[in-house]
Amino acid sequence: MWKFRPLETVVVTPPTLPKEVYIGLTFTDDSLKAGGGVAKVKGTDTVVPGKFTFKSFNDGSVNVAGENRLHVHFIPDDQETYAAAECEIIVIGLKHTIAEVRTKISITDKPLGTPAEELGITATSVEVKTNVGTLYNPIPVTWDLSAYDPNELGTQIIYGTLDVAKSWYAYAINEETDVKATIEVTLIDTRVFDTTIIEAPVIPRTFYANEHYETLEASLTGGVAMADGKVIDGTFSFDENELLYGEKGVA
Repeated sequence: MWKFRPLETVVVTPPTLPKEVYIGLTFTDDSLKAGGGVAKVKGTDTVVPGKFTFKSFNDGSVNVAGENRLHVHFIPDDQETYAAAECEIIVIGLKHTIAEVRTKISITDKPLGTPAEELGITATSVEVKTNVGTLYNPIPVTWDLSAYDPNELGTQIIYGTLDVAKSWYAYAINEETDVKATIEVTLIDTRVFDTTIIEAPVIPRTFYANEHYETLEASLTGGVAMADGKVIDGTFSFDENELLYGEKGVA
C-alpha cells in the first residue's frame, strides 16, 4: 500500500542564543523557544510550524573553551506532512576568572617561637569564587612560608599560590591568576617578665591596729608597676589574711 512521504524540512534560521557564555552553562528548550527560529519546506517559502528542542539534555551544555556546537532538533507540529530537521548553533565558551578565595584559615593557638613546620597547616586545597559567582572546590594550593617569623607578635599573613592547572577544573578556569589564598597567623605571647614596683600605693587615711587587710584594700591609691620597660595595668593588694599592727600601717 502506498504511503505518503513527509515533505523534507530544512531549518533556514536557527534559534538565536548568546554568542558567548561562560563554561558550565546549560541551555534549555525554553532558551530555544525564546530564540525564535524558522523552518521551511525545502526549496519553497512554506513555513513549517513546530518547535526546536535539544536532541538531549547535554546537547545544550557549554563545556569547553572556544566553539561549542549545540545540536538542535526541529519537530513539526504535523509530523505526518512534514519531516523533522536538524541544525547546529555555535556558542563560544569562555573560561571563568578567579575573583576570590572563599576558604578562610586562621591559626591562633600556637605560642610565640613556633617554627613553620609546627603550625599545623594541613590545607592542600581551597574553594574559589569566580567573576560570575560560580564556586569551584577543590583548587590545589602551595603555601609560601618564607616570610613567616616565629618570633613576631601581631597577625602575620602566609600566602598560597593557586594551581588551577592541577585541578579538575582547568577546562573551565583561567590558569593565570593573581589571587592568593591566605592563612592568618597570630602567635600567643607566652613571655614572662619580672615586675618592678616603681612607686608604692598609699592609704590616704588613718587606720588602726588589728584592722584587717580587706577593709584597707579599698583605700589603696596610686602606685606604679613596670615590666618589659613599660608601665603595666594591675591591682595592688595586701597578702591574704595579713593583719596590720601598730599605730599606722603601710602597704
